Amino acid sequence: METRIISATIDGIKALRVVITIACEEGKGIMVYGAATERIKDNISRIHFALLNCNLDYGAKQLRIHIEPGIPYRGNCLDLAIATGILIATGKLPPINGLEDYFIVGGLGITGKVHEVSGLQRICKMAKDNCFKGVILPYLNMLQSKFVYSLPVYPVRHLNELVRLFRQGYFLAGDGMPELFERFFYN
Repeated sequence: METRIISATIDGIKALRVVITIACEEGKGIMVYGAATERIKDNISRIHFALLNCNLDYGAKQLRIHIEPGIPYRGNCLDLAIATGILIATGKLPPINGLEDYFIVGGLGITGKVHEVSGLQRICKMAKDNCFKGVILPYLNMLQSKFVYSLPVYPVRHLNELVRLFRQGYFLAGDGMPELFERFFYN
């Protein structure tokens, strides 16, 4: 199975759209194409341990991860997108129609905790300017994203929370923001 996830990173002072394609086949191992720098390989190792620690092991599968454009990435803002792509490609999450209309941005620790990323205001502005429907982002970056008005944001604190919200249909269902976001801003 193959899945495509849209994310973003900061290149200098501008936001850059990143397309992550993940294919899952029989076999074992992880191969990275495009941005196969040592930093990305380290990030994928951390993502693998986060999935294991969250009881989301995908078994003996061979993953091919292609990241475009092939520039040297710094930071961890692609981690959450790569983890989501792996979960969908390996069948741990069902395929989600319309997922390519959302940016998924966030760092990931080995325990599954979602870490904040820098440059999120620019990433949210780019998402809005390019008519994306929303951004799935770290809870700790939620306030930064509110400076870009009328862009739905979906904050998550942990990988298991993201999985639960996807399985419950919170995202992409057109029902608005998750309950935790509404409590934070409107109560």
